[in-house]
Amino acid sequence: MRRASGFSLALLLTSTPVVAQTIGVAASRWLTDPRVSDYRLSISSYRFGPVAVVPFGQVAVQGPRDGGAFLVGIGGDLMVPLTAGARPYLVGGGSVGAFDFRRSVGLALWSAWSAGAGVELARALGLGAALEVRYQALSRDRTGGVTLGIRVGTPVGRRAGREAGAGRGAVPADRAPIDPIGSEPSTPRRRPQPDEARPRSDSDEARPRLGTVAVSAEATI
Repeated sequence: MRRASGFSLALLLTSTPVVAQTIGVAASRWLTDPRVSDYRLSISSYRFGPVAVVPFGQVAVQGPRDGGAFLVGIGGDLMVPLTAGARPYLVGGGSVGAFDFRRSVGLALWSAWSAGAGVELARALGLGAALEVRYQALSRDRTGGVTLGIRVGTPVGRRAGREAGAGRGAVPADRAPIDPIGSEPSTPRRRPQPDEARPRSDSDEARPRLGTVAVSAEATI
């Protein structure tokens, strides 16, 4: 746990963030008294290598309708994959808000934090479904305890195609040159010499050479 946290902090300090268009919807139920129902929406993320920082908007409904709270705020989660595909991952974050719509004025400062882990159960159509277990604490009525939640949205880790990709410099299989069926592999051919330009035949042996014809003509004269 400490090694993963230190590694994540080093990536945050040394890496350049990459902004990605993502979407995520999460809902969780706090196993606390008073009970809390938590809903979050995210539409972007900042990636530092494999680590992702995900900002979100949050709505937390605490307790019964009478005397409870309807809290609205913003926050962010830090997601640290434990494998290349991030099927299991660590998650933690915090949030703050200034609104409680069950109060007469509608204003109330509050804060929350959480830490836990998640695992992606399935992926389809570019989306992933994950189950998360966290410990969460809310400043309102000093509520805290274990929470169970589900998250649906952009997969936390890299896509399957990138996970199975070859190493650097490898040529994709669909782009590799393919020789015709039955053909021999192409090899550099040696340029034929003048004497090897064409094969000799019996008629070539019968023809006198140029030097022989010159000598015969001089003897006749």
